[in-house]
Amino acid sequence: MSDSRKNIHLEKLTPENEEEVLELLAKDVLLNLTLIADCTQLRSWCDVSVLYEQENIEGVFSLYSDLSLPAIAFHATSNEKLSILFNTYRTKIGDSDFICICGDKQISMLREICKIEESVFECQMVLPSLSEFNYSTSLTPIALDSKSIPSLNKLYELAGNPAWTPNAIDLGPYYGIVDSSGNILSAAGVHYVTKYAAEVGNVATLPEARKLGYASACVEAVVRDLSNITDTIVLHFFAANDAARKLYENMGFVYSKHNPLYFVRGRY
Repeated sequence: MSDSRKNIHLEKLTPENEEEVLELLAKDVLLNLTLIADCTQLRSWCDVSVLYEQENIEGVFSLYSDLSLPAIAFHATSNEKLSILFNTYRTKIGDSDFICICGDKQISMLREICKIEESVFECQMVLPSLSEFNYSTSLTPIALDSKSIPSLNKLYELAGNPAWTPNAIDLGPYYGIVDSSGNILSAAGVHYVTKYAAEVGNVATLPEARKLGYASACVEAVVRDLSNITDTIVLHFFAANDAARKLYENMGFVYSKHNPLYFVRGRY
């Protein structure tokens, strides 16, 4: 797609332009975490376009297709540029709602060009360093793999975790507390692992197994593995989740400069 009057054109993300795209997004890693992951580790499930005006990148847009609703992530220099990107994906998104995690400027842009159906505060926390990781437990979670997917499906169905997708099991470390019958009582894994950052995610515990330290033990195991891969370990949770807030604060995570973010469900 191109507009010769303004010298605006769209390109798909390719090995040829990936480096300059990532260089731009890495100027604010914490704000662009999801988009960076979509451009790298999650690329197989994403359709990513880059908007240029002359030789300058004016927008990057990703559509992730491995969840129940289309998930978008974007960088855009103006509402006009974001509208161009949305129009490009109109057919693929269709009449469906989309979901997005975004910062203050991004949600302001979305409000100008989209209908926001729901907006919820989402906390973003980072671990300053492993030396400030305050948790240690005698519990020993086991590493999970693709054979654990049926049990994980059951866990997330009972515990409630709409962000879970079986593909996550292969993205990075995944640990669980398993009972003598092979049932997973609690688990934690990642949403992505890149050289820029890794996000701890899919933390869940069966209702009857809560407040026993299981989730803490699983998160600890994931974090210790991730500390050998990246210096930036991040997690997100809904601001209303007081149990998660207490857990992660006690473990040494601190709020990022962008906190709070917004979990948005909208329609273009």
